[in-house]
Amino acid sequence: MSDEELRTMFQTLREENAAAHVETRRYVDGTAGELRQSIEQSAAETREYTDRSVAQSAAELRQSIEQSAAETRAYVNRSIAESAAETRQYVDERIGASAAETRQYTDQSVAQATAELRRTIEASAAETRQYVDARGEKTERYFDIVAERLYSRIDLLTETVLGFKDGLDRRDEEIAGEVAALDVRVTRLEAKRR
Repeated sequence: MSDEELRTMFQTLREENAAAHVETRRYVDGTAGELRQSIEQSAAETREYTDRSVAQSAAELRQSIEQSAAETRAYVNRSIAESAAETRQYVDERIGASAAETRQYTDQSVAQATAELRRTIEASAAETRQYVDARGEKTERYFDIVAERLYSRIDLLTETVLGFKDGLDRRDEEIAGEVAALDVRVTRLEAKRR
């Protein structure tokens, strides 16, 4: 076979291959579209079936729960009503039997506690009085000392203030003298200027 024949044969093979490729693509695209549509339809049917089944199951379950709850309430109410009278009678008997014992025990306990508390309070009051008296004496002595110190400091402060005031008075007199002397000088200078 010559080169030209080979080229022609390869060209023919290429064209056939390209045509087969286009046809294969068209077939695959068509099949994929049909498959996609079939899947979507199947999914919609499945959703619809699932929704119906779930709704039906939920309704049945709700009805069963409500019926069971009603039966349970009725049973509990009957049981409570039956046992209430027995419980009341038992409690009344127990309370009546133990009330006298409780009163006697409480009275004895309160009497003992009151006596002990009274003794404790009296002892504590005596100790507190002694403590307050002792602290009062110490406090009184302390404040006497503090008062003496304050009086001494006040006297010292008074002397200092009076001394300072005397110094200020002298300084005021000196300043007044200097101002008078300046007034005289200013008056003379003004007179010379005229």
